[in-house]
Amino acid sequence: MPAAMQLKSLRRRAGLSVRGIATLLDIPASSYQYYERGYARARLPLELSARLRPVLLDRGVAARDVDRLCASTERMAGLAPVSWARLVEWADVMWRPDDEGGKMQDAQLLPVPGSQREHLIALRVKDSDLTSVAHPGAYVVIDWKDTTLVDGCSYLVRARGRAWLRRYQASDGRLVPDGPEHPDFGTPADVVGRVVYVVRAL
Repeated sequence: MPAAMQLKSLRRRAGLSVRGIATLLDIPASSYQYYERGYARARLPLELSARLRPVLLDRGVAARDVDRLCASTERMAGLAPVSWARLVEWADVMWRPDDEGGKMQDAQLLPVPGSQREHLIALRVKDSDLTSVAHPGAYVVIDWKDTTLVDGCSYLVRARGRAWLRRYQASDGRLVPDGPEHPDFGTPADVVGRVVYVVRAL
């Protein structure tokens, strides 16, 4: 049976609308619909499988049915290990990343290939701050257990009532922005964690 027919059936079994599942997968509804209507192969692509698998399993769809639809876990494991980073908003970083309250516990998950770290959060870049690390529209993945400042590494920090991306410059012990248009607040900032991965496109 083509993946398109299986996918539609499993989505309904999970109690999700097209818009609802697309939101959980963080892709446009029109992109998701292609996989229900026009996708002719027997199994879904690896990246979509990595996102879809936990969505269906968490909603009671049997693992054997998910495995018939999604790329095999062996193929996914053969490419790279995958961890899951919680997608959060910049404003939410004003709470501690491991806070039991707030919105961070309700965040969606972003698959991060090539990483085995357990303490990851991901934030979507919305402005031009630290453009050499991540352009607007990309996602920066932060390990919030790694707060040791290392020369040349980039960090998520809290200062002046919001969260920023900054690079540590050991020569003068400062956290520096990319350009003069962004505030330079030195090291009094609270370091949330180190940038370990950049997802440039979903």
